Amino acid sequence: MTADPQRFTPEEKERRLAAANIDRPVMRMFGLRFVDTEPGYARLEFPHSENFANRSGALHGGTSATLVDEAMARALSAALPEGTGQTAIELKVNFVSPGTGGTLVAEGRVVRAGGRVAVVEGKLMDGAGTVVAQALATYAIFRRKGGGGD
Repeated sequence: MTADPQRFTPEEKERRLAAANIDRPVMRMFGLRFVDTEPGYARLEFPHSENFANRSGALHGGTSATLVDEAMARALSAALPEGTGQTAIELKVNFVSPGTGGTLVAEGRVVRAGGRVAVVEGKLMDGAGTVVAQALATYAIFRRKGGGGD
C-alpha cells in the first residue's frame, strides 16, 4: 500500500502537530491547540473566555484575526518543503457573526502556493459550526537561513 501524497502518515501528522503545539508565547497567551493537519490544511482550537471579548461580550476582532492567521500560516507550513518559511504580507478578515463562549475552531487551507507567494484562506467557527470570521491572506515564501525545519 502506498501513502497518499495528499495526506501525512500518522507518524508525520503526530510530529507536525507536536511541532505546531510547541510552547510559544502566542500559543500560551491564547491557549491555542492544533488538533489536525494535512498538506495545505490546519485546524486549531481556542477556548474563548471573557479575556478575549470586546465591550459587547463577543470575540474581539483582533483575536479573530490572530486565530485565522495562526491556522492559515500552519496550513501553509504543512504544504511547504522543510527549510522553507513564510510570512504574511496581506491579511483580510471579514467578521461574519459574533463569537461568544465555548471552544472556537479556526481552519486554514492553501488556495495556491507558488515559489515565492502563496494565497491561503481561513475560517473561524463557533462550537455550533457558525462562521464567525472568514479570511484571505497572502504570504511571502522564503528559504530559512540555516535550512531549519517546521
